[in-house]
Amino acid sequence: MLISMMKRIVRNSMNSETLCSLPSCSPFRFLTFKAHKRWERLDDFLLHSLNNYEKSPNGYSKLQIKKWIEQPRVFIHQKRVKRNSKIINRDTSVDFLYPETALKTLSDKIPILFEDEHYIAINKPSGLASQSTKNPEDPHCLNLVKFYLNPQPELLLNYAGLIHRLDQPTSGVIVYAKSKQANQILSRQFSHQRTKKEYLALSDRWESPNSVEVKAKLLRTKQGKGYVSKVDAKNGQDSHTSFELLGQKEGLYFIKAHPKTGRTHQIRAHLSYLGSPLLGDSLYGGTAHEDFALHAYKLSFYHFAQKKVVHIEAPLPESFLKFENLLK
Repeated sequence: MLISMMKRIVRNSMNSETLCSLPSCSPFRFLTFKAHKRWERLDDFLLHSLNNYEKSPNGYSKLQIKKWIEQPRVFIHQKRVKRNSKIINRDTSVDFLYPETALKTLSDKIPILFEDEHYIAINKPSGLASQSTKNPEDPHCLNLVKFYLNPQPELLLNYAGLIHRLDQPTSGVIVYAKSKQANQILSRQFSHQRTKKEYLALSDRWESPNSVEVKAKLLRTKQGKGYVSKVDAKNGQDSHTSFELLGQKEGLYFIKAHPKTGRTHQIRAHLSYLGSPLLGDSLYGGTAHEDFALHAYKLSFYHFAQKKVVHIEAPLPESFLKFENLLK
């Protein structure tokens, strides 16, 4: 349950009004209101509570409250409430997911790298998924972009579409579309390898030439609850990554990667194939580390409306900063 997740994050006692904290990347705040009247309809109670909380001269309407109750926004005793006419008693605690505009979240916590009327690119932090995962309670970037473009999330007037993905532990440039047309156009560029992608990586092993092309075919294989890509010359798909060693510091090798195709975990699998798995990538044999050392540094694509190539660059995460002077 979503409400259980939030209560694991914060263990606040429920007073008349308690503001709890969701993960910093969430477009919601978690509010709890306690009823004081003996018998009261849920929608009347929420209308009064939220208007008091907002201290707004206009306030919310009962229609708005009804829409929120119909969505998975209102919980009592950790169970979702679906009826706006439900009668609640004194001392009943009502949990409510309060929608925030995600503007501040995106600009302060997840920097916007590029935005126009067709696309928005952000600097995805390591650990945050590109889109929804098997656990629908987990926050993800697509959801943040949707709420950034739709400050009134119950309306969802503005389109936000996934074009490409980054692995959850990977940081860096990711682009979302603001229209289906923009999505289709850029998706075709990705599928036909017409975009240019540049990644930066760290490994504690390197025995290859300073520049190396890897064309080992990769086969996506089920492993446990997820997938891995294994080198399979017979059954694998064509896969191509160019690697360049940029330098070495403190026992770590600083590597630039240009994936020419877009297979699952391609850079990770090809580095492992070279005997130089990513630092922190235990799935592919990398040395355990608190940071996952893969960053989507640059992305270039042809912008159909601007009639030119757009170049987007994501600043280096902290774990890469000491190698910044090695960038060419």
